[in-house]
Amino acid sequence: MKIILNGEEKNPNEIRKILAAISNKKILKEKGGYVTKTSILDNHFFIGIIPAFIEGRKKYHYDIKLEYENQFTLIGSINADETMTIVFKLDKETYLRGLSEKEKAKMRNNYIKFARVFTDNGFPEDFKLDSSTIMLLERSRLFEKTPKILEEISKVEVLEDL
Repeated sequence: MKIILNGEEKNPNEIRKILAAISNKKILKEKGGYVTKTSILDNHFFIGIIPAFIEGRKKYHYDIKLEYENQFTLIGSINADETMTIVFKLDKETYLRGLSEKEKAKMRNNYIKFARVFTDNGFPEDFKLDSSTIMLLERSRLFEKTPKILEEISKVEVLEDL
C-alpha cells in the first residue's frame, strides 16, 4: 500500500520515524497531541497528521486537506493522554437511515487498514482507544467484539471485494 502523508508519498522508513516521534510520550505532551484524517482509495492510504496546536491555535480536521476524501474518511486524534480517537462523520442522510451492511464492512476495513498502517510501522499496538471511539464502535457494531486498543483492530480480517 502506498502511503501519502500530508500530500507526499513516504517510504516505510520515513513512516516509522514519523510514527515513533508522534507516539513519543514527551513529544506527544509537548505538542498537545495530533489531529488526524485518513482515507483509502484502491492501494493508496492518504493520511494527514498535524499538531493539535500550532502557534497557540487549536487545529481541527477541516484544517487537513487530503487528495481523496469520501464518506468513509476517518477523522481523529492522537491525544496527549496517550489515547487515540478514530471516528467517522456520516452525512445527514446516511446518519438517519443508518449504515448498510456493505457500508459497515467498508468502514470496518478502513479502520483495520488504518490500524495496520500504524502498528506495522512501529506505532504502539497497545495504544488505547478513547471513550468516544469505543462508544461509536459499540453503537455502530462495526466489529463483532468492540476493540479497546489499536492492536485489536489490526488483528481483524479484512473483507475483500467490497
